[in-house]
Amino acid sequence: SHASMTFALGIKIKDTKEKKMDAKGLQIFWPSIIDEDSARKAVINGFYVVAFSVGITAITIAIRYFNGQTLIENILGRLIGDILPLSIAGYFMYKKMSRIGCIIALSMMIFELLYDLSIGKGIGIRPILILFLIGATRGAFAYHRLINNTKNVASE
Repeated sequence: SHASMTFALGIKIKDTKEKKMDAKGLQIFWPSIIDEDSARKAVINGFYVVAFSVGITAITIAIRYFNGQTLIENILGRLIGDILPLSIAGYFMYKKMSRIGCIIALSMMIFELLYDLSIGKGIGIRPILILFLIGATRGAFAYHRLINNTKNVASE
């Protein structure tokens, strides 16, 4: 008999022999998190989103700087406000599967989306990036839950 446990945030822990019935094309946006490996992959996908966002922001800073914006209004604001916190969050997402890093990156992306909507800018690909970061957050919480369950079972 197959027993599956459903946790908060829609995370299912399944028997690894069970066949996946999910659409393969949508897996990248909303991954099935069934074990430590799939949880780790979801967080790494979120790390790629953070790296992409930091890279695009750095390119934007360079373009604005070469178009005549001053150091204070351009580089320091973006560096302190965007690049530094996202880089730190991404580092801990990649190295420690950090739940806090995922939440910080997700929160920043949501706030930037809301800000862009409030000033009438387009949203671009941000909703897709937010989906990746939601998956990363789900993966980080599942990863630590699975690690803790494995440690508890091993100690008994």
